Amino acid sequence: MRKILILEDRIAEQQDIIDVIDTIESPTKVLPCTDTKEAYACALEGDIDLFIIDVILRPDDQEDTSGLKFVES
Repeated sequence: MRKILILEDRIAEQQDIIDVIDTIESPTKVLPCTDTKEAYACALEGDIDLFIIDVILRPDDQEDTSGLKFVES
């Protein structure tokens, strides 16, 4: 079974991504996360096959790149 971690702070966009993934024929487990703390915990639980990461998780902070920082970690 493939594991896909989605790090997206906006629930509507996260659900759109999940809807697309649900069209995949092979067994897939989606791990939706809304913040980096939650994403780190999910990533450490097991092998992730694909990460889908929102670069800007705090849109009110114009200098935010917390999604990229998660990827670097």
